[in-house]
Amino acid sequence: MILKVIGKRLGMSLLVFIIAVAQLGFAGTKSNVAHAADASMAQKPYMGWSSYSMQVYDGAGNWTSAEGVKKQSDAMREKLQAHGYEYINIDAGWNGAEDQYGRPIPSETLYPNGFQEVIDYVHNNGQKIGIYLIPGMSITGYNANYEIYGTNGQCRMQDIAAQPLTVMDYWDSYTYKIDFSNPCAQKYIDSIADLLGEWGINFVKFDSVTPGSGINNLSRDARGDVEAWSKALARNNIWFELSWALDHNYVDFWKKYANGWRIDWDIEAYDSSKGLTEWPSISRLFPLAAIWWRDAGPGGWNDFDSLNIGNGSMDGLTRDERKSAMTFWSISSAQLYTGNDLTRLDDYGLELLTNDEVIAVNQAGRPGHPVSMDTQQQVWYANNGDGTYSVALFNLGNRSAEVKVKWSDLGLEGPASVRDLWSHSELGNFEKEFSGGVLEPHASRMLKVTALSGTSAVNDDDTGMRYSGEWKRNGGKEQLNGAQDISIAIKDTTSTNPALAPQADNLNNAADNAANSALANNATVTNVVYINDDDSNIKYNGSWNANTGRSFGDYNGDVHYTETDGDSFEYTFTGTGIDVLTEKDSNLGDMIVTLDNGTPQTVSANNNGPREVQQAVYSVSGLDNGPHTLKVVKGSGQYMLLDALRVTTETPAGGQNSTINPASAAFDKAVEQQKDVTVTLSLNGNTLTGIENDGVALDSDDYTVVNDKLTIKKEYLALQPAGATSLNVIFSSGDPQTLTIRISDSTGIRYALINNDDPGIKYNGSWSRSTGRGMGDYKDDVHYAEANGDSFEYTFRGTGIQLITEVDQSQGDMDIYIDGQFKETVSAYRNGRLAQQVLYSISDLPDGMHTLKAVKKSGRFMLLDMLKVEIPNLINPVQANFDKSASAQADIDVTLLQQAESFTGITSGSYNLIPGTDYTLTGNHVTLNKSYLATQPVGTLNLSFTFGGDYHNDVHYTAVDGDSFEYTFKGTGISLITPTGPEQGEVDIYVDGQLVQTVNAYSPSRKNQQEIYSVSGLASGVHTLKAVKKSGDFMLTDQLKFTVVAADNGGPVGPTETPAPTETPVPTDPAGPTDPTGPSNPSGPSSSVVQPTATPVPTVTPAPTATPAPGAEDDTQTIQHTAYIKGYPGGLFKPDNKITRAEMATILAGVAQTEATEPNVVFSDIKSDYWAAEAIAKVAKMGLMKGYQDGTFKPNQSLTRAELAVLVAALDETDAPVGRGFSDIADHWAQAAILKAQGAGILNGYADGTFRPGAILTRAEAVVAINRVLGRGPLTGVLQPQWSDVPASHWAFGDIEEASRDHVSKPGTIGGEQLVK
Repeated sequence: MILKVIGKRLGMSLLVFIIAVAQLGFAGTKSNVAHAADASMAQKPYMGWSSYSMQVYDGAGNWTSAEGVKKQSDAMREKLQAHGYEYINIDAGWNGAEDQYGRPIPSETLYPNGFQEVIDYVHNNGQKIGIYLIPGMSITGYNANYEIYGTNGQCRMQDIAAQPLTVMDYWDSYTYKIDFSNPCAQKYIDSIADLLGEWGINFVKFDSVTPGSGINNLSRDARGDVEAWSKALARNNIWFELSWALDHNYVDFWKKYANGWRIDWDIEAYDSSKGLTEWPSISRLFPLAAIWWRDAGPGGWNDFDSLNIGNGSMDGLTRDERKSAMTFWSISSAQLYTGNDLTRLDDYGLELLTNDEVIAVNQAGRPGHPVSMDTQQQVWYANNGDGTYSVALFNLGNRSAEVKVKWSDLGLEGPASVRDLWSHSELGNFEKEFSGGVLEPHASRMLKVTALSGTSAVNDDDTGMRYSGEWKRNGGKEQLNGAQDISIAIKDTTSTNPALAPQADNLNNAADNAANSALANNATVTNVVYINDDDSNIKYNGSWNANTGRSFGDYNGDVHYTETDGDSFEYTFTGTGIDVLTEKDSNLGDMIVTLDNGTPQTVSANNNGPREVQQAVYSVSGLDNGPHTLKVVKGSGQYMLLDALRVTTETPAGGQNSTINPASAAFDKAVEQQKDVTVTLSLNGNTLTGIENDGVALDSDDYTVVNDKLTIKKEYLALQPAGATSLNVIFSSGDPQTLTIRISDSTGIRYALINNDDPGIKYNGSWSRSTGRGMGDYKDDVHYAEANGDSFEYTFRGTGIQLITEVDQSQGDMDIYIDGQFKETVSAYRNGRLAQQVLYSISDLPDGMHTLKAVKKSGRFMLLDMLKVEIPNLINPVQANFDKSASAQADIDVTLLQQAESFTGITSGSYNLIPGTDYTLTGNHVTLNKSYLATQPVGTLNLSFTFGGDYHNDVHYTAVDGDSFEYTFKGTGISLITPTGPEQGEVDIYVDGQLVQTVNAYSPSRKNQQEIYSVSGLASGVHTLKAVKKSGDFMLTDQLKFTVVAADNGGPVGPTETPAPTETPVPTDPAGPTDPTGPSNPSGPSSSVVQPTATPVPTVTPAPTATPAPGAEDDTQTIQHTAYIKGYPGGLFKPDNKITRAEMATILAGVAQTEATEPNVVFSDIKSDYWAAEAIAKVAKMGLMKGYQDGTFKPNQSLTRAELAVLVAALDETDAPVGRGFSDIADHWAQAAILKAQGAGILNGYADGTFRPGAILTRAEAVVAINRVLGRGPLTGVLQPQWSDVPASHWAFGDIEEASRDHVSKPGTIGGEQLVK
């Protein structure tokens, strides 16, 4: 039974919150090379809070109102902000109406003092604010035909509506589809985005995006909306997040136009009695993350939805589950936002949400992936490129179990130390593996593994790889590791022992006796027949459901059940008695039984002890041998179950035909697949007298009969030819019955098993996934669709494929296509459920690429469980015989059907056969030496021929000259390992920006895992390898392997601990932000407060002569610099945190040499004991920073790019010409300062020609600009980064190191500074 519980809950609950949005009117797989609309603002996952979980839990108005938002903002500032949380996102329901241009107007009820007050309040708390929108134009706006802002009436909303009118949103209620071929459509979207920018909105959650959101076809394709909004929001520097359950088939599009994307349905439980969420909503994310992890990285991130772990009394999770959720979000680098009430975080929740070491794993931006998904005890890891690995251990099962990680699974060769990030403790050194111990159900551990020596392997899909160009993954270019067995029947005819010869007289007496147990005579024969609950003759009245695949011991493993008193079933039978079989359990109650409309009898199925199955709660016998009708009505209890009916019949001996059930079966002659075929006999008073195959009688040892079970032996069936074998089953009386057995032979055929969640399967239409079914499906899950015409496609390389799914009465027909050609219509209908059934199969396709497509034609559901791809043989033959008799011994020759270069050896169990002794290899022929075979015992010997493939069975490839990849690592050497082949050519290799060699990847035939470049002896530190395609049809990359920096001592080694600097004090302000309604700038109009992209680093200004460092080897060349900015506890710099006016004043007071000529100024909001009072007074006296017209300084207000331009212009004493300007600074109050800063090469603009003067400044941007003014940095030659959140690959790494460490340096050879000490 498939229940769309999630979808129904979503629709019902969101209707409550989205009514106001109706008035908005907007409301191979390609490699990770596409860029988000404004990728630079999403260099790492965002952190913050979302209102939606609490809206579901406790009502929308409490959490989207001005007071509600302010409370959460204050709580974030107090509890979470120092750890990196910064977004306050308001979900559905924030707006009230539209203006005359169809643009949203915030609700006056929720925001009585105006929405701007709330925006400014959040900003002045040092945070960013987000809102909620959906695709399309509002239906009300269409009906009013509003003019589109800025078009002077030339564009109206009805002009841009797609025709015919199509409802766009998931709820079928609020918006119409937009025609984006009309230029007015983009103008409409721009008009709203620009308004949001003027308000200061920093984030937009874009919900109900399709394909996705439960609608995976293109009937409401929202990709046009996504592209339009992406362009409009990017120019306003607004983060763009897509929701929900996005279709992975379109992942390249999402990556190109968004900064994040929800990969699943809502996390909420939608039942406050359960809590905010529940464990199944967490655990179902693991297989999805295993698909999506490659798609996340700087610019765009996977979104798992709200992380609701902050309050145990309302989360709906255990303590272990809460920690595991935080661990999973962190190892996956998922967007890190909570949906808890931040004012009610408990101590444990606060501990989880503020563990800086765990947060640092999330913010490092290297999404982890699983070692294997084939177990409930999972290891997820990320290679950090510096000799360390982030590792998470999970027990997803329901029993305690040990979870361990092997270094080889991580790609590490060598010993390593282990640190527990949750306990902040070093656990010691380990040679090859680490056991996390026995973990309780749903528990986890979070580790940092640091290599002590050795090498670290990096796969081509590692998230540290940076591809530029048209790279793709696999696409048929990959070669898989493989193995195939040869089965050798070993015998010894040297002597024959007569005692071993079969004695025919003694064979199968038991079977003969059983077969003739019911002798044919004139007596009456009594038979007992079981009628299963799914029998079509049982009439169910009311709301009954079927439950199959049960493991309690029910007859045939299934039951029918109802929860409604008064529901009933009826069954008419011919016989002398009947038993009603059901379970007995505490949740069952009374059943009212009536036979032939007689007196009702009440029986009970209630049992307060253990569950009992196949219990006869009602029995009757001695009835007249004729027709009777049984009716059973539910009287009480939570459930009433029917398992089976047991009917007693009496018939004269030989009075009717015997039957066989089932009358057909299948048999595979492959040794490992061979199974006896068993059917059930209903003798009906007869006896079995024999079985014939094409007129030839089977011997008594070819089959057995035990009770009512007839079994055809696999030994007999294995001798039959492939095709249909019809066996004539003959009885003492009545007609013979035919048993048809379809015989196939998959000997030597290899299969790849493809689960329904494989990312290579493309689903078209409204497909959903059902997990944890307990019905016997492969990997316990299926995909399903309900709409006729929905389909799926799968492209594979092989010679055949099987479609495997469930069959039951809720399904119907599907049309099958192979390579675009219709093949046949198959049916998944059956009266009763069976799992893992082969619905369609095709073989003997040419070896190559093929596509299977299946289209739903009828029935309520169409299901896909798995696909089974037939892979070409690796060897021939796959079966052989060997006689140990000296005169009969002979070598066995085996031909390698794949490239001989990939052959790696032969194994027998744990024994590796010895080349040259046990076998010889000549070209593509292997000879198994008779001297080895003669030593093997009589019986079956299975030898496994193994073939090597690409590392992790995948590659990346490109066909475009100039395309490249690069990888930054910390070590002393690196090797580039890739396939070589006839389609490949030359590759240019760069190390640290210098071209060092051109290598050739050509070879006459494909060779796997070839080292085409290697370098060693590099200085111990951070380096970057870059490889550029120069020639050939393709360039492939498979693996890198770098030499890690060896540890300095033999003791326990953990991650390098950066001494925690004193955090820049955050002023205590119990009353909230000062003057939340004040202007954003010292003068001029208010500017939008938005998150900027990283300031492009300009050409380095040559460092001026500085004070020589004492004791330096060359005093004329060395420079001594003192740090002017500090970091935060836990070794964090937080480069993307906003910098406040007070913090900037403190920096300037320490580095500026400007003469203090201005009069003393007293600011009303700066008390004498304020931590930055002295610095503020100093810079005000220097004239570098001024206050506001109301006499305040606003120390906690974030600094904008325009304000920075004014500061650096005042500090810069050069006479550089002014810059050429930007498109968005005309008549701006800071225009002159911006032009001067541009001309001096201190501040640059953006690729679209804008400067974005109102954009908020980050700590990283601030130090880059100040360094340029001071003529300092960037600092190179830093071997050990001092901040865990600023790796060497960070765009501002050199400037942050320059600004935050005391050091001695010398001028760099290409500008900047080279660290001396």
